[in-house]
Parts: sequence; structure tokens; C-alpha cells
Amino acid sequence: MSYLLDYNPGAPQYTYPRRGGAALSGTCIIHTAECAMDLDGDDTSAEVCANFIASRADYGSYHRLVDSDSIIDMVPFEYEAWQDSETNNWAVGISAAVQAGRWLDIPAERRDRIYRNMATAAAEFVRHMAAKGIAVPLRRISGAEARARVAGFCAHGDSGLYRSDPGAQFDWALFFEYTQQALSGINFQSATFHQEDELSAEFERDVRAQLSKDEAAFTKLDRDLRAQLQGLPSLDRDVRADLAQKGQQIAALTSTTQALAGLVGREQGLSVDDIKQAVTAAIAAGLTITVKAGE
Repeated sequence: MSYLLDYNPGAPQYTYPRRGGAALSGTCIIHTAECAMDLDGDDTSAEVCANFIASRADYGSYHRLVDSDSIIDMVPFEYEAWQDSETNNWAVGISAAVQAGRWLDIPAERRDRIYRNMATAAAEFVRHMAAKGIAVPLRRISGAEARARVAGFCAHGDSGLYRSDPGAQFDWALFFEYTQQALSGINFQSATFHQEDELSAEFERDVRAQLSKDEAAFTKLDRDLRAQLQGLPSLDRDVRADLAQKGQQIAALTSTTQALAGLVGREQGLSVDDIKQAVTAAIAAGLTITVKAGE
């Protein structure tokens, strides 16, 4: 539901049907509301201004009122709002909740969002008129053309009496560029975006295909490693058993060499170290030592 249809305790800010049964011509008047502006944080400029319009005792309203984060539907396009004394009967009014001489005081990103919201509202109007069989060109028209009910977009300062908005700082080219974008792909820029989308889709397919190959390779590697790791416990047990056996053999040889040293060393001048060295060398050479009792 439109804002003023729900809340308008002050002077009536619209009428329906339009006086004299007048019909929309496709003329749109672009305004600035000349209200207080929020330059940082949450932008409540449009909300505060809408409340003022609804409560004011005199006349002045719009069809759409925007700031950097809001688009307020004040009254339906088919209703007549008191937005421009010269064209009220057949035109609509779209306003930004800013001051005409302070566009450049607004932080760039915030200002850009205001333009985009104005463009969204303008595109809504263009589509509304297209449904009625009237094409609205994205061009700026003069005050004389607006008063002659020509379709297009006119500055309030060109159409109305004693007004200058939306001001010399208003970027008409950017406004029309964003309106084209909002109209969903009927211009070169939208076509460029479409081509970029196709390229992005093709790139995504290639990346997914490569990732699939890599995933298969990693899966195979993982299986092979797991199979090898599964054999490690058995290998570990075998190694440990072999080492234990070798340790027992070494202990037995040490005991034997000590005994030999006691029997033979005293008579032949052999030390325990000499015998150990000989036995170790024999084992390294793969020889088998046999000791017989009594020899």
C-alpha cells in the first residue's frame, strides 16, 4: 500500500482519479525534496521527509521518494500528486531526499546508491507506461515539452515555477545509465554483462572439470596409501620379531665369547675384546661359529 494512502493527517496530498479524467502522458518530473540529509549511518532522509509531507498543512508531494537505502511509494502512478504545478494533471514526480545544491557533499558511495534508487523508480514508471502502450524514452526533455505532455524526464527547475531542482550538480547521464540497467538488458551495457556471465559460466565449467580430474587422482592416491599403510602393522610385527631373534643370538654369542675367553684366553693370551671382534667379523661375513665342548 502507498504511504500517503495509509497516512495523510495533513492536507490531502493527492487525488484520484486525476482531475478531468486526465491520463498519464509518459512525462516524469525529477525533483529534490530540499530536506535535511543524513550523510552517514542509517539514511532516514526519505522517511523523515515522507512524514513531513503527510503531515504538512500545505500542498507538495511526489509519487516516489528515495534516499540511499529506501524507495518510498508515496502514491500510485495513476493518482495525481501535487508535485509540479505546471504538469500535475498528466505527469508523475520522482524525488531524491537531498538538497539540489549539495549533491557533491554526499559521500560518493551513498550518492551512487541514491542515483540507483532513483533509476529503479524511473524504470518502474517506464514499465508502467509500456504496459499502457506508451514508450518513455530515456532522455531529458525541456519544460516546454513537459508542459506539452511529451514523454520523457524533465527537471522540476525546467517545468515548475521558481524552482531549480534537481540542480546543476545532478548527473543526468548517470541517472539514465542506471535506469537502463534497471530495465533489464535492453542496452549495450546489459549485453556486455550477459557476455561476461557466459564467459564466467564457461570458466566455471572448466574449473569444475579440472577439479573433478584432480579429485579422481587424489582418490586413487589415497586408496594406494591406505593399502600400503594397512600392511605396515604386519611388517612392523615381522621386523620386531626378527630384531628380537637377533638380540637373542647376540646375547648368546656374548655369553659364548665370555666363556671362551675364560677357557682359552689365559693360555693363548687372547683377550675378551679380541674374541668379540673375531666373532662379530665372522657374523658380518655370514659365517657360522660352532663351539664344541672339550675342543
